Amino acid sequence: MLNKNIIENSVAEQGYLPIGEIDQWVWLYGESTKNPILIFLHGGPGVSLHGAFRFFHRNLEKHFIVVGLDQRGAGKSQHNSITPESITIRTFIADLHELVQYLKKRFNHDKVYILGESWGSLLGTTYSHQYPEDVAAFIGTGQVSNFQESERLGYEFMLIEAEKRNDQEALSELQSIKQPPYSSFDDIGILRKWLMKFGGCLYNQTSYEPLLKILATDKDALPDFSGVPVSLQSLHKELFYTNLFNQVPELKIPAYFLEGRHDYQASSALAAQYFQFLKAPKKELIWFEKSGHNPMFEEPGLFRNAILSIRYNITFKPLHETDMPLFFSWVKKPHIAKWWKSDTYENFVEKYRPRIAAQSYVFPFIMYINEKPIGYIQYYLADKVDDGWWMKTHGQPADTVGMDIIIGEPDYIGKGFGTLLVKKFVEKIFEETNASKIIIDPDVRTYAQA
Repeated sequence: MLNKNIIENSVAEQGYLPIGEIDQWVWLYGESTKNPILIFLHGGPGVSLHGAFRFFHRNLEKHFIVVGLDQRGAGKSQHNSITPESITIRTFIADLHELVQYLKKRFNHDKVYILGESWGSLLGTTYSHQYPEDVAAFIGTGQVSNFQESERLGYEFMLIEAEKRNDQEALSELQSIKQPPYSSFDDIGILRKWLMKFGGCLYNQTSYEPLLKILATDKDALPDFSGVPVSLQSLHKELFYTNLFNQVPELKIPAYFLEGRHDYQASSALAAQYFQFLKAPKKELIWFEKSGHNPMFEEPGLFRNAILSIRYNITFKPLHETDMPLFFSWVKKPHIAKWWKSDTYENFVEKYRPRIAAQSYVFPFIMYINEKPIGYIQYYLADKVDDGWWMKTHGQPADTVGMDIIIGEPDYIGKGFGTLLVKKFVEKIFEETNASKIIIDPDVRTYAQA
């Protein structure tokens, strides 16, 4: 049974569930059980990463019921009763299917989101292919595609780097190894050592030490690698012959790949080729330019925004007079009224009427999240403000555009929407204008609420 510590309308649990005839460690956290379910599938195989995931991404618990599973043979799901014969991809898929059915029934949801990292992306892709009726969307990061080709590309990268650096020790060890599928299991350890040292795992890093030092500030956040040896020994032959180009050419659900540009551990260049090859009703490839194999840890803010952009449909619609009663009600709410100058409704409408009629240098919009109006946002031509006084004083280029934002609906405050909305609106500004620079008022009274 799970140990429960539940606040009203939320879930905060961790403990064992009987899955696949063994007890497997599961955690579930979310501020509202009405939110959709997001299952995080860790990599490895055999690496329990859920503490690290929560360390960086607790904010997602405001938007999902976030679920993690220590897969059989990993973390707290290591048992003497687990036989090597039971550690197969088929068994892991069966375990995941049991978990999904449990979650759907318990929380009365029809589908789940699946986020698979590295090895977990192989499980997530395979599961989504076999059980599309269970999955709202698949999200892969460090995406597995064609294992042997990915290893070949990584091997090629290491040889080039060793020659470039004239590293004789690396050249000697690498040249002693046959290219994939390798002559022995020990070869994998040698390859991973040099891949890390040459920056093929983490962007601009040669070890995991900087990341581990950050995680060490929370004793529950450190990864557990103890399940890797047994898991890899049991699975490496299956992994070597994994080729999703052949095994999963199509998904019947939306698919999103969140890839580090500098990932040679699970080649992101090859993952991009698989993305192009993959048929899906909707798909998107999102690049993280300063990441290797782990963008969820290397660029956590951008990673979170990417997940939220999958969860929420954000749109901006031009302000109309019919929006004014709602807009006025927002500025009267306590979190805005304390810094918004009081005004009558008639004066308020009169102020915004030229903007609505496109007779102003200010362009106003209502922000929508999943078709619900939640706030106001605008951009303006900065050189028109106070006859250009502000621009001249601050020395900004003539094509600078400014923006302002208020989140009117209290339920959307303090949940990380502000940065996501600004990012989306900035993209819109660059599409609609010739702006070379965008500025936003740094007054914390205005934006801390976002």
